[in-house]
Amino acid sequence: KMINDLIFDSPTELEIVQHFQLLTSKPMLYCCNIGDEDVSSSKGNYYSQAVLDRYTDRSVLVLSALLESEIESISDSHERNSIRKAYGLQGNTVQRLIQNCYRLLNLITFYTTQNSICQAWVVKKGQTAKQCANLIHSDMAEGFIKAQVISCEDYLSRSSDVRKLRTEGPGYIVQD
Repeated sequence: KMINDLIFDSPTELEIVQHFQLLTSKPMLYCCNIGDEDVSSSKGNYYSQAVLDRYTDRSVLVLSALLESEIESISDSHERNSIRKAYGLQGNTVQRLIQNCYRLLNLITFYTTQNSICQAWVVKKGQTAKQCANLIHSDMAEGFIKAQVISCEDYLSRSSDVRKLRTEGPGYIVQD
C-alpha cells in the first residue's frame, strides 16, 4: 500500500513516516503511453482508463510518445499544429509533462535580467525574494534590500510603460 494513501492519526505519526523518505510517500505522476489509434479518446485505451479510474486524485498524463516524436520531427510549425488539432491534442505533450511535474512538485520559475541577459531560476512556490536572491548568490542575499519586479506578461509585451515595474522588499513572495 502506498504511504500517500494512508491516513495518520496524528502529525507525529506523519513526521515519523516522512523521516524514512519512502518512495511511496513521494509525489507521483503516472504517464500512460498509448498507441496513436487511441489518441482520439481523451482517456486512451482500456489500460490507461484503468489508471485514470484508480488514481483520480493524482496526476495522470495520457500520451502517445511515438506520435509526439513523429509530430516533433516535422519542421513546419503550422503543419505540426494542424496534425495536433486533427488528433485532438492540446499543446505539446512535453510541455504538459513539465507543467504537471512543476505543479506536482510545487515549483515555479522566475527570471532575472541584467545587461540583456535573461536567466531562468526554478524554486519552490512560496519563496521570498531574499531566499531567491540566495539561490542566485549568497552575497546577494546578505545585502538584499529590494528588487525591481515586473510580470512576465508585461515584460514580454515590450511595453515601454515603466509604471508596470515595481519595487519589492525582501519579504515579497516571488511569483511564477
